[in-house]
Amino acid sequence: MEIVGGRGKRRAPVLEPLDKAAQQKQRRMIKNRESAARSRERKQAYQVELESSAVRLEEENEQLLKEKIGMDDHVCYDWNG
Repeated sequence: MEIVGGRGKRRAPVLEPLDKAAQQKQRRMIKNRESAARSRERKQAYQVELESSAVRLEEENEQLLKEKIGMDDHVCYDWNG
C-alpha cells in the first residue's frame, strides 16, 4: 500500500490489468471449487437416498411375495371349468 501526502492515509494499490485478471481468475477458481464441493455433497446425499429406497423396496417386495405365496396356498383352483 502507498502512503499518499505524508498524512498517513492509505490508498488501495493500483492494480495492473494482468493482476486484476489474475485475481478474477483466482476468484473464479475458488467459486468453482466451492461449487464442485456442493455438487459432490448433493450427489452423495442422492446416492444415500437411492440406496435407502432400494433397501425399502426390496423389503416391500419380499413382504408382497410372502403375502402372494400365502394367498396361493389358500386359493382353490377349479381347472375343470
